[in-house]
Amino acid sequence: MDISKIRKDFPILTRTMSNKPLVYLDNGATTLKPQPVIDAVVNYYTYLGANAHRGDYEMSAQVDAAFEGARVRTQKFLNAKYKEEIVFTSGSSEGLNLVAMMVTQQLLNEGDVILSDESEHASSILPWMQAGKKKGTKIDYIPLDEEGKITVENFERVLTDKVKVVAIAM
Repeated sequence: MDISKIRKDFPILTRTMSNKPLVYLDNGATTLKPQPVIDAVVNYYTYLGANAHRGDYEMSAQVDAAFEGARVRTQKFLNAKYKEEIVFTSGSSEGLNLVAMMVTQQLLNEGDVILSDESEHASSILPWMQAGKKKGTKIDYIPLDEEGKITVENFERVLTDKVKVVAIAM
């Protein structure tokens, strides 16, 4: 894979910082956008500006068609069975919150355990805590070794038949 070709897709990566190529590692907060995405956003704000599935007029219908077209293209790309399986969110935090709520409400029962690790980021564990409050689920933690890593032994030590979800960043 030629990384220079990929970098050219992202205009911001043509910048330099202290005369060195820009390196950006904060994708958890804000992911950089490739030029086609920037172009699509500019086109939307320049020529459309309506909300999807919210209006009964020509411009809104154009946004609806573009939105649903993106859903179908994503369905095909991911090989999803149904287009309705594709849900667009504002970001990974909203996506994880939706997953945690759905799994907790539909699949978990009182006393079930969500297993995480002691150093998990709040954005990964808080949705499970909040979703589990109403259902009475519990959060348990995998202890980390001296290097701050999860070991198979520590994982197996806390794994019980009550564990229904494992939420760890990889």
